[in-house]
Amino acid sequence: MINKRNRLKILLMVLVFAMVFVGYVNGSTNIDFIRIIDVTPSVNLTDGIEQQFTVTVEYVLSSQEQAMIYIGFNSYRSNWYTFVSATPLRGGLIVKRGRGVHTFNVTGLTKNWNRNGKFGAYANLSPYPHEDSWTPLAYDIRKLSF
Repeated sequence: MINKRNRLKILLMVLVFAMVFVGYVNGSTNIDFIRIIDVTPSVNLTDGIEQQFTVTVEYVLSSQEQAMIYIGFNSYRSNWYTFVSATPLRGGLIVKRGRGVHTFNVTGLTKNWNRNGKFGAYANLSPYPHEDSWTPLAYDIRKLSF
């Protein structure tokens, strides 16, 4: 049975969660975010071929004026994603502060890692400009299957 004190705690937690969620949905937080919405094809892949992929991502950039979105695959090592050329600009797309959705048409080498891991698509939102070595602001991985 929930007493008044616990009921108040639960109500307060729900209220805080709702405020954070509404702030995120309205873009008023300082959270950078990227999510892979779709990868096509994502199933019945053939191992070891250059495959055309369509990768759709949604992003929110709040922490700075510009960022770069990169797309990659773990074609050469099961736990290491290599960027592929999605645009003429070293493989990335420059985006401005705000939110958006973008679809990339890329080619990636498929690799069935069997027991050593899963093949996947990778998207990251990186500072722009950035040094040769940097840390992404946000990233997402979508596992694909053979």
